Amino acid sequence: MVEPVEELVKKLHDKNWRVRWEAVQALGKIKDVKIVEPLIDVLGDENFYVRCASAKALEEIGALTVEPLIATLQDNTKNKYARELAAEVLEKLGDTRAIEPLIAALQDKEGDVRAAAAKALEKFGDSRAIEPLIAALQDKEGDVRAAAAKALAKIGDDRAIEPLIAALRDTDSKVRESAMEALKRIDRDWYRSKWAKKQVPDFISALRDKNKEVRETAAELLKEIEPEWSKGEPAKRQLPEFIAALHHKAWEVREGAAQALGAIGDARAVEPLILSLGDEDWEVRKASAKALGEIGDARAVEPLIAALQDKESGVRESAGEALKKIRDNQAALLQSYPNILCAKCLLRTEKKRAKVKVLKTIDYVVCRRCNSSFYLVKGIREVVGTIGGDIGDYAGDINRLYLSLWSEEEKRARNADIDRLEIIPSVRTNYELAITAVWNELHNDTSRPRNYLKKIPVAIRRGVVLSKETIDLLRREFGPVS
Repeated sequence: MVEPVEELVKKLHDKNWRVRWEAVQALGKIKDVKIVEPLIDVLGDENFYVRCASAKALEEIGALTVEPLIATLQDNTKNKYARELAAEVLEKLGDTRAIEPLIAALQDKEGDVRAAAAKALEKFGDSRAIEPLIAALQDKEGDVRAAAAKALAKIGDDRAIEPLIAALRDTDSKVRESAMEALKRIDRDWYRSKWAKKQVPDFISALRDKNKEVRETAAELLKEIEPEWSKGEPAKRQLPEFIAALHHKAWEVREGAAQALGAIGDARAVEPLILSLGDEDWEVRKASAKALGEIGDARAVEPLIAALQDKESGVRESAGEALKKIRDNQAALLQSYPNILCAKCLLRTEKKRAKVKVLKTIDYVVCRRCNSSFYLVKGIREVVGTIGGDIGDYAGDINRLYLSLWSEEEKRARNADIDRLEIIPSVRTNYELAITAVWNELHNDTSRPRNYLKKIPVAIRRGVVLSKETIDLLRREFGPVS
């Protein structure tokens, strides 16, 4: 015998959830407009099974429930369960009257309701929801952001590409995955877009994010978007920030900074990375050792040898691999020695030997001043210093390099390890001032042998007129003058 509707409605308020659940099941079979409101009221029931049964019954009744469900979705006096299930049932019914209310529900105070609204909007795929869904990518709840990304994929509008690219840096893996799938659906070549190129600096910044997955995702995407990112201006501009991040309180950030500095490969990071070999966290020490190997500067040889004694095997292995890379980089330099010049200091090099083990050593070449191998240029057999002329800072070929030792504009001399000195005709050069300044610069470098200048021949080109005092200076302090 079928119970009257009135009796079943009364049972919806029974203390026993099983009684309520059975009443909902029975009412769902009636499919009458009179039972819609009672079932709507049960959407907020404290029991999960009762709520789900009510939602299922309302779905089966169909179009008659749309307006009451919209009213429930918009009623903030209803609890979150009622509003969330209202959104879910409206999604399944697929009635377009629900689109605007669902868009408004993206602002609901409860995250579960906002997520249900975004999910429902995915089904409709209506372009009216684009801007609100883009805004929802910034929601504080990861489930809402992920659902918004999926809904934007369904709509497929180009306006969503840029914010979805930004969502690839989200700390929630579900959001990153949803954003990636959305981008692939909207435009499979999204990584070639102007929006992707625009966000390269942001992805570079993400390489020092605390979240390891965010860092790894950023690194992979940079390879797709801008394969040469590490050589570009955005990376160079952020170098100081990465160096500063080596001192961040979170070890994850320090590790990410070390990894990025290795990829960028700038010599300015060498000394900070050497200091990070003493970091309290072994993963930072490991990343720093690896980065030093990628940069390849011989300044790291001795510190890396010391790191071979680290208590953590991972650090020791990383230091060993870094030393192998530096040794391999040094092979060509050792072969070219001593015909090498440091492009930064304009000085020649010196050969060093470091002991790795009892019977094992590493030979390497560094600038005699900055102790770096990063700026070394091979094959420079002769360096000719010039005063006057118009060669600019330097000129020549791989065997002979001409270096201007005097700037008439700045009235400044510069130091360099030269093999010859040439005085070249110039209508602008104050030779007396220039030659005296260059002599002082070369003479004051006490790192050279005392008789260094006397071995440098001087050639005065035709057309150069010098005072007797200046010629006497050249003959007294330098080698043969011709």
